[in-house]
Amino acid sequence: MHDQLNDLDDLYRTLSNAVEEIQGQIAQGSDVIWNCSAVDKLCFCMEDIFNHGLKEGLLSWASNNQVSFWSLANKITCKKDIEDINRLRIKGDQERCLAWIRQGLKENTLGSYLNVITQDEKLLREFYYSHAFLCDRENAVKVKDLITYGISHLDFDISLSSSSRRPMEVEAKPVIIAADAIITHLPDRSSHVNGYGSPSSSWNGCENSAQWYTQETRSLKIEETGKKKKKRKKTSVAMIAESADVEESQYIEKVIQMHRDWTWTFLTKKLKQVKAQMKMIKILKKVKSLIIYHCQVLWTQRKKRVQNSL
Repeated sequence: MHDQLNDLDDLYRTLSNAVEEIQGQIAQGSDVIWNCSAVDKLCFCMEDIFNHGLKEGLLSWASNNQVSFWSLANKITCKKDIEDINRLRIKGDQERCLAWIRQGLKENTLGSYLNVITQDEKLLREFYYSHAFLCDRENAVKVKDLITYGISHLDFDISLSSSSRRPMEVEAKPVIIAADAIITHLPDRSSHVNGYGSPSSSWNGCENSAQWYTQETRSLKIEETGKKKKKRKKTSVAMIAESADVEESQYIEKVIQMHRDWTWTFLTKKLKQVKAQMKMIKILKKVKSLIIYHCQVLWTQRKKRVQNSL
């Protein structure tokens, strides 16, 4: 159980680091995400998440092929997108799954696919065991939030097929010990197949005071120090998502304030026009009254002249 929890944490940590690398490209001034190692890392990690705890079909078991989630992707994806993937020059369901993930990044639909899978209990029971990553509600929500708020707003201009291959694990170099030293303990070796842990094997012997150093232990120490540094950055993705929400709210407030200013300016201008029209009406009324008065005066004077002439 403890190994399974560590496995889930490692998957999420790897995905978080991949998202952080992609966001770093945007922070450096890039508007579009192109084909790069960070995108490949993200796709491989998403493939591991979709494959974790996946039930092995009868055909893949009989043919001894690697388990893939292509049947699941085929079930929740529209026909046109599936046809686009099938037209690619790729062989095998595993490569089709990677193309499906890259298509989801390019069209910003990967978060929607995760939402469909995790909210459908029947779909989860059909394709996954209970220990699967996507069946763990807490981890599933974290991954959905990471994809939705971390990269869904980015513009991915990437190809559906990629020539890059998953990096292979480097074999441990031979142990160098002194000639008179006796091996007292060898490190446990464990392997994980599709989310399950195989039993570890160890060898014990008699104790000896001789000290021996290996290049493998040095690399493990370097890896542990690297993990400590990564733990300090594990909240950066969430902080970036929160900052995006803050920027969005600030943008909405600016738009509202801009509309308020425009409305106030428009009303002020209209009011000035109305006031000017009212003044003009008053002036016209005064002119009219003056014209009438002068007409009356002229008429009276003319009338008097006519009477005097008679």
